[in-house]
Amino acid sequence: MAQQHSHQLDQTFSYNTVPIKWTSFGSGPPLCFVHGTPWSSQLWLPIARCFANSFTIYLYDLPGYGQSIFPPAKESPFSPTYPEQTKAFCALLDHWKASRNQRENDFRPHVVAHDIGGAIALRAILLEGRTFSSLALVDCGASYPVDEPFFSLVRENKSVFTSLPPTLHEALLREYIRGASFKGLRKDQEDMLVAPWLTAEGQRAFYMQIKAQRNEHVEELRKAYRVLDIPVHIMWAKDDSWVPVERAGMLQKAIGGSLKLIENAGHLVQMDAPEELLMEISDWLRKVSSG
Repeated sequence: MAQQHSHQLDQTFSYNTVPIKWTSFGSGPPLCFVHGTPWSSQLWLPIARCFANSFTIYLYDLPGYGQSIFPPAKESPFSPTYPEQTKAFCALLDHWKASRNQRENDFRPHVVAHDIGGAIALRAILLEGRTFSSLALVDCGASYPVDEPFFSLVRENKSVFTSLPPTLHEALLREYIRGASFKGLRKDQEDMLVAPWLTAEGQRAFYMQIKAQRNEHVEELRKAYRVLDIPVHIMWAKDDSWVPVERAGMLQKAIGGSLKLIENAGHLVQMDAPEELLMEISDWLRKVSSG
């Protein structure tokens, strides 16, 4: 599967004065892909395009990520915490529903979510009362180790990191992102992943989103866990060094659903094993759509 280098999110939704960039294409039932950190919707694009003949695809960049990075003047009304990201997602769902002229209970997208995108989707269900036609979670960051040393260091010294010379920031960023791949990234893949964070606004936003991840928000979600009453499928890379594979079984026990482990892939399973992931998502969507 060829990796795309860039795509334009051609629609803008304003949430608490913060612009959220999104796009939609294809036809059929709604299918939304939610990215995690420190990624963007670009990571999902090659896979999402494969479903455009059967679904209406919705892609967006979380506020503070990718094309939704906002300038410092707008930092105060929004902090990219799990709760705020979830409320933004729910507001965007309402906007999509209105744009389709759907009655309140008719807009039930299938959702495929990676990393903290999974935490956002689960919070939407468990804490915001939303429902989906199905939920597929990929290396879900619902129990993301937000107290790891690097995160703690950034939270305690955010001003230092935001003031790093651009060359040092880029070197740190590239080293950090390389750790998410088990097989190793091609130069063009790595360049695509780091690009949003290399501007002055991007550098500020990168450390801002790390600082915003808090253990109390992870615990809040854990306490709300229950077996979900919608179809759930969990996919996990066996060699994920960011969110260890042991957490896959723990999550399945907490929320139910089926589980598939993907061999020879790390946290960036979209790049380490794109064909295997595409096949697994395709089989899952075929199953829940035919039922």
